[in-house]
Amino acid sequence: MSRISEFYGFQDKTFYRSVFKVCLPIAVQQTINFTLQLVDNIMVGSLGDTTIAAVALANQVSFVIMILNMGLCAAGTAFASQHWGRGDVPSIRRTLGLVLEGTGVMGILFFALSQLVPEFLLSIFSSDAAVIAEGTIYLKAVGYTFLLQPIILSVGSILRSMEELKIPTVTTVLGVATNCVFNYLMIFGKLGFPVMGVAGAAYATNIANIVNCTVLLLWTYKKKVPLVTDHSPLFRGMPGYPVRFLKRAIPILGNEALWAGAQTVLVLIYARLGTQMSAAMGIFNVLERIALLFFMALSNGCVVIVGKELGQEHLNTAFTYATRLRRLAISAAFIMGPLVNIIGPMILSLYNASELAKYIVVCNLFTLAIKLPFEAHNFMMAVGVLRAGGDTRFAFVMDSGAHWVLNVPFLLLGAFIIQAPLQWVFAFTLPADLIKMYLGWRRFYSRKWINVLR
Repeated sequence: MSRISEFYGFQDKTFYRSVFKVCLPIAVQQTINFTLQLVDNIMVGSLGDTTIAAVALANQVSFVIMILNMGLCAAGTAFASQHWGRGDVPSIRRTLGLVLEGTGVMGILFFALSQLVPEFLLSIFSSDAAVIAEGTIYLKAVGYTFLLQPIILSVGSILRSMEELKIPTVTTVLGVATNCVFNYLMIFGKLGFPVMGVAGAAYATNIANIVNCTVLLLWTYKKKVPLVTDHSPLFRGMPGYPVRFLKRAIPILGNEALWAGAQTVLVLIYARLGTQMSAAMGIFNVLERIALLFFMALSNGCVVIVGKELGQEHLNTAFTYATRLRRLAISAAFIMGPLVNIIGPMILSLYNASELAKYIVVCNLFTLAIKLPFEAHNFMMAVGVLRAGGDTRFAFVMDSGAHWVLNVPFLLLGAFIIQAPLQWVFAFTLPADLIKMYLGWRRFYSRKWINVLR
């Protein structure tokens, strides 16, 4: 028992207080979000395979801008966490300004694309006219959320880096709950609303984002957190800092862009295998999030916990904390894999999908259980440890390289050259996880990822 305690550092109460303080609210938020989004997904899923596929493909466009925005926010969190460790609030505000500028530009760009060329964007993923027609309705309506996401994501990520977790947690949950309620009202025409179908799902998303953004800003100002009580400039000042920020942010942004591009290619490959495959992967992606919830919370918390120690130049403590977080992630994966295979089929039974689509999902869940320990380690390294230490260039090479050099070619090999059965195509993504884990393991113990950001 003492060896286990030493392995995980259970005797270090300070560390585990930090884990519970930072990671638990994130985990609770993501669990509630997932539960409500699952209800949301099931409501859309009741409309059949074509609608499931249409929303899944339209959401791929939303996914791309979300990933790009989160890349900039991740860079902001890495810097802001270390600034918070030093008590440097003016630098945190300047970081927020830079993140808002970058995410704002991307929001405007993607909004314009969603309104001007939605059919073209969807035709990249599918040649099914019915899927494109429904997806166009959804994408044009949901495109307005691209204008609010920059504010929600930027402010929320900086607040978390300052260990101010309650505000973004509650407001995000409130937004998802609002989305769930208005989905029910608008999709099915309840309480006097007309039956809107897929368009109702998009309008509900818009309403939810307005609620989320409004409450987030009002609560932040009312609570008078240091982010707003300090009046140093947001969008100017600190000569040289924007360049230092961009040197670390561009590899993260590039990594997220290439990762999103690789995921988009994977979606395209699945779509070319038929509407039932697209529907299956749309459902599977939701179930996969169950398995990843804990690791997402732990990785995002790692940036704050390890980053704060690095900001105070406690380098050995930062390394020790990162080691424990990696061990916790890998150990939890051996529990989460079988668990998601137990609850997955129960959730799957709630979908009005074809039997083939459901069978593909069940087989994918089995493959996921094998992949999960490797994915957990890779997630912790790429999203948590390397970003906390500002080692963004190596993360860029490791993560993007694995996707483009291994994931995409192996999936193409399985889908179109070997022509594996649809239910086993997803298994061809496993080699990339194995190699990426090896690279991340070596980088971690080299300690080259440890950097103090200023």
